[in-house]
Order: sequence, then structure tokens, then C-alpha cells
Amino acid sequence: MPGRQLTVEVPVPRADTGSSSQGARSVATRRITVNRDSCINPSLIESFLRELRRTTDSVVDQRTNDLQNAPAQELGTRCVDYVGSTLLPAWRIRGQVIDFCATEASQIRASLQHGGAEARAPAAVDPTLNPYVTVEEQERHRAHMGDVMKMENWVANQRAIERILQRTTLSRVNSVCGQLDDFASQVQALADRRNN
Repeated sequence: MPGRQLTVEVPVPRADTGSSSQGARSVATRRITVNRDSCINPSLIESFLRELRRTTDSVVDQRTNDLQNAPAQELGTRCVDYVGSTLLPAWRIRGQVIDFCATEASQIRASLQHGGAEARAPAAVDPTLNPYVTVEEQERHRAHMGDVMKMENWVANQRAIERILQRTTLSRVNSVCGQLDDFASQVQALADRRNN
């Protein structure tokens, strides 16, 4: 299925230069369409993930400082809102993109192992006329397997990065928000989704 694709759109906060209120922020959106080719050569995806991580996990100290300065009666609501409207959606989107590439790698690997479209390309020349056709097919197969292995390594690395970032971010947010029931259940829902 080389035609599959995933399109995700995320809000990207930015400073509002035309506003009269101090520190006002506006939200733009950023969209990316991921397909098999972008998983094989993931530089665009990496840029997207890096930007999304920068606008969520990398600013967690700033956001938790804002939470600490909130009135005590609002802390629980603000913590849950921050996790529910900022962290979880960003993590979910990043997970969808990484999972899409993992699925593409699995499909290519299965196709190669079962002689699918990636395994065999139509021979341009009759093998009786060109004895090197078989060698060329083997080289093409090796190249596709190399792409699959690259994709699988990339997916494993991105998942490791996500685990580290999420654990660090949750630790920092938890140090401010305490053990709020809503907070813990939202984090558990995310963990359940990732394990299924």
C-alpha cells in the first residue's frame, strides 16, 4: 500500500506582535502529511517532531513555574488543563506519526518476505538475454531491506526519545501538581493507548 498517508495538524503557539496586551499569544497551526517516502527519509518528520517537542516538553519548566504561581484553588484545574490540552495531544500526535512509520516499515518487511510489490520489480529485460537481471533484483531487494532496517531503527530511536521526554516532563509536572486524581487518570489513559 504505497499510497497510504497520515495528515496531522497541531497548534503552534507564537508571540503575538500586534497585540496591545503584554505577553499575549496567538496560535497558528502546522500541518504535516506523512507517507512511506517521508518515513524512509524522515528529515521532514524529525523537524516536525523537534518543533512539537520544543513547544511542549522543552518549555515544561516555564509552564510549571506559571502553574506554581496560580492561586491554590485553581492549581488542580490548571494542571489538568495543561496536561489535557497541551501535553497529551502533543504526545498523541507524535505517537501517531511514529506509529505510522512503524506500520509502513512492517508492511514493507512483510511484502519483501512474501514476494510482494517491493520484492519484485518487473524485469525490463528477459533473463535469458541478460544474466544479470537476477543480481539486479537481489540488489534491489537488499536496498529495500536496508530502507526497512533504517525505518525500524528510526522508529525505535524516536520511541526511546518519547519515553525519556514524557517521563521527564511528567516528573516535573507531577512535582508541581502533586498526585491529582484527574492528572493521574489522564496519564494512565495515555499509557493505556500506547500499550494497545
